[in-house]
Amino acid sequence: MASFLKGSIEFLDYLKEHGIIFQYTPPGTRQLNGVCKRRNQTLMGIVRSMMSYTDLPISFWGYALLTAVYLLNRVPSKSISKTPYELWFGKKPSLYHVKIWGCPAYVKRPDADM
Repeated sequence: MASFLKGSIEFLDYLKEHGIIFQYTPPGTRQLNGVCKRRNQTLMGIVRSMMSYTDLPISFWGYALLTAVYLLNRVPSKSISKTPYELWFGKKPSLYHVKIWGCPAYVKRPDADM
């Protein structure tokens, strides 16, 4: 087991509780990280694009990343005709609630006087 995890029983317990299978790559085998690296590269490209089309401050970068992950999990890939969401939950995702990233939004309070 990786040396940095030997003292982290809490972390390993968390993974186990949430059904996450822990896998690590041995030192000197960067080629085994190819799929992860490619997905992260795709995400970073999407985030840069999202941020470049808005006037939002850089502090929204994390929200852009969360949105990009959310969307990528709901679109099919070339290799599999189903979305990651479908594979995990067994049903097609709905995208009716998705709005344009960075668009102005207003809160309507029904109890407020106009």
